Amino acid sequence: IMTVGDWVSITTAVTSPTDTSLRPMPADHQFIIHFYYKSDVVSSWKYITSRFRQPGLDSGLFSVKYMLPAGSVHVVRVIYGYGPFIVGPCVRSWEYYDVDDLMFTVVEPFSTVLPSLAPTSSVAEEDLVAVYDTEFTAPRCFDVGVSCNTWFKNGGVGRDANGGYENNAPNTIDGCEDYSIGKRGHDESIQSMKVASVDGAFLSVGEKARIEAYVFKAKDTSSRSNPNEKEYAHFWYAPDAKSKDWSHLRSTSFDPGSGGLMRLNLNFTLQPGDSTQAVRLTYGYAESRYMGPCDRMDKYFDVD
Repeated sequence: IMTVGDWVSITTAVTSPTDTSLRPMPADHQFIIHFYYKSDVVSSWKYITSRFRQPGLDSGLFSVKYMLPAGSVHVVRVIYGYGPFIVGPCVRSWEYYDVDDLMFTVVEPFSTVLPSLAPTSSVAEEDLVAVYDTEFTAPRCFDVGVSCNTWFKNGGVGRDANGGYENNAPNTIDGCEDYSIGKRGHDESIQSMKVASVDGAFLSVGEKARIEAYVFKAKDTSSRSNPNEKEYAHFWYAPDAKSKDWSHLRSTSFDPGSGGLMRLNLNFTLQPGDSTQAVRLTYGYAESRYMGPCDRMDKYFDVD
C-alpha cells in the first residue's frame, strides 16, 4: 500500500520515430521526457526531473523516484516530446509531444510523524540531471544524489566550420575554450558526461565514483596533415570546484573509427574538499596527446 512518506518510482516506456529526416533538426532539439506530480487534483504541478532519450542507445524505459507528500489522491504526469529544453507541465511550444496523467490513492501513515531521517523535501531525485549554472558557466547538479548526468544536452564543440553548435559553449568553469574547427557529426566531440557512485549510495567523500562519458569519434582523418593517428582523452578532477585546481586522473588513447559514439569509463575516489566538486574531460586528435586541463567539458556535482 502506498503511504505518505514512502519512496515510489514512476516508470514510463516511450518510442521514438524511425525517420526524422523531414523535421527541422536545430542543435538545441532533443527527445525529452519531463516528470511531474501533484498531491491532489487541484494543486499546482511540481517538477521532478527530466530524461533525455538517445534512440538506439537506450531501451526506451525510464524511471524516476520521489517521496509521496501528504495528500490522498495524487497525480503524476509524463511529457515526452521533441524540441528545445523547456520545463513546464504543458509544453505547447513543442511541435511534437505527448502528455499522459495517472491518478492513484495514497493512505496516511499510522503516525503523522515521519522518521527523523526522512528527506526534508518531498521530492529528492537520486539520479540528478545537470542544468547550466550561469555562475560557474558549466552544467551542475544542485543537490546530492546517486548520480549527476548531462544527458547529451551539451554535446558538440563550441567552434565548428558552421559557427558552433554546443549549447552554452564551452561549458567549462574557467573559460577554457574549445579550439576546434571540426564539423558536427564528422569530427571529435564530447557528447555527454555522468558522475555516479559505484556502490549505488549517495555521492560521498571517501567513496568510489565513476565517470561515464560519451564521445563522438572522427569518421575520417585521411585528409588531415597528420592522418591516421590516435585520439586522446584525459580525465581531470577538482575536489574544490571554486579553486579550479585540477588533478590529472588518467589518460587513454584509441584509433579513430568510422564515426559514432563511444563510451569511456573511469573509477576514482571522491576526495575531501568542497561540497561542490567538478570533473573535466579533454578529448582530441593527435595534437592532444599531452593536453593539459585547459574538445573540453566540465560538470559540477555535490557530495556529502
